[in-house]
Amino acid sequence: MYITNPKGVDDMAKKDPKLILVCGQKGGTGKTMIADELAFSMERSGISYTFVDLDGQGSAIHHTAEEQPEDSLVTIVDTAGKLDKRISRVLEAADLVIVPSHMSYGDMTPLTTMIETVSANKKPSQIMYVLNEADRFKGAQAFTAWIDGLKLKSDIFRIPRSEMFVQAAICKKSVIGYAPRSSAATAMKEFVNAVRRKVKLPEEQF
Repeated sequence: MYITNPKGVDDMAKKDPKLILVCGQKGGTGKTMIADELAFSMERSGISYTFVDLDGQGSAIHHTAEEQPEDSLVTIVDTAGKLDKRISRVLEAADLVIVPSHMSYGDMTPLTTMIETVSANKKPSQIMYVLNEADRFKGAQAFTAWIDGLKLKSDIFRIPRSEMFVQAAICKKSVIGYAPRSSAATAMKEFVNAVRRKVKLPEEQF
């Protein structure tokens, strides 16, 4: 169960469900993919949740429902590639902030901005960084050296570059269900369970 156009984002701070915010200062970094995969995880294990789409592009697999479930345990918020007052309010209320990034030189500056922003609002234990399209080539290696040099205290996950994500999205499926033995699915299984531990939900059994 999910909702993409809630009446008043500010009300989320008053509700019991754990609030997971997926945000970034740059578009095209995998925010929607991450949000969708978390929603799929909740669905597979029968956990009632709320999906909030603040992006507006309509690229999320999960679409509009009119009402928020009364028994919702988790609210997953997907956002556009920018920060505004509305997202800042959600950031303040969030129990967990997930910041995706690609591993390229062009992503260093916007990721630096996000690191500074979320670190000013949240403890390191409330932040997770997801590095998408990790591979063995020099660009990703240089990015890895750069981010390791920052000595962040938050969890950092690397998701491999894989065509399986594209194919799964075309079929409107989770990569875990679409290609369960792929490296993409293996990494995503580890990631979704790490998120579930953070918000005190039982791990998904695969």
